[in-house]
Amino acid sequence: MVNAYSTYIVEEHIGVSKNFAPLAKFQVEMIDALSPAGECDQKEATRCVNAWTLGGMRDDQKDEMMKCAAAAGCQSNYSTMNKEAKEGLAKNYKTSVSTLT
Repeated sequence: MVNAYSTYIVEEHIGVSKNFAPLAKFQVEMIDALSPAGECDQKEATRCVNAWTLGGMRDDQKDEMMKCAAAAGCQSNYSTMNKEAKEGLAKNYKTSVSTLT
């Protein structure tokens, strides 16, 4: 009986690690990709986002807001990736670059 229970526990841990490890890796990589690339002036970035939000969150103003946030040092690591790196990240997660943007 003890051997059966121990076998069950070992199989359970192996199953969890096989299924959970890729999910944890995904979370770490995505958080890293979306984290600020440098020193971020949060007050200035907040001002940028507030201006865009109060302006109606228009798509034609989004690039200006993103440039403002980048000037505050708050662009993400993803924003600083080259085209090939973005495509690689998207391919790794079976999605498109436009979905990640």
